[in-house]
Amino acid sequence: MGQKPLGGGSHPLRPPGPSQSFLLVSPCPSDQVSPSSTFCKVYTITPLLSDNREKRGLALDGKLKHEDTNLASSTIVKEGANKEVLGILVSYRVKVKLVVSRGGDVSVELPFVLMHPKPQEHITLPRPQSGEPATRPSPQRAG
Repeated sequence: MGQKPLGGGSHPLRPPGPSQSFLLVSPCPSDQVSPSSTFCKVYTITPLLSDNREKRGLALDGKLKHEDTNLASSTIVKEGANKEVLGILVSYRVKVKLVVSRGGDVSVELPFVLMHPKPQEHITLPRPQSGEPATRPSPQRAG
């Protein structure tokens, strides 16, 4: 079974499972760390819808498969809440793999929360006719 990258590259962050997607990022051989020193670099991952139109299991905000959009925000579940009743749980983690000379490889998975700001809601009310005040319609109750 071949693996298809979401964004391009050669190392999977996680092999795909039944409800998981993965993203590939190319290694940077120039990113070397000297002994007893630190290293900090920011990687920006931008999966494009055009590269993933047929990909299943990718959680997106907005109109799925119609326009470029963001990855879906992480699902935050309250302590003690039943996760079984929720529809789709979205979580993210990044796997960092270090190639250590004379010592083999070291890898770690780091979970992170991805959140987007709440979109601004613009509610346009119809203009009142003949001096009537503008009000929002009350929700209809069933039954």
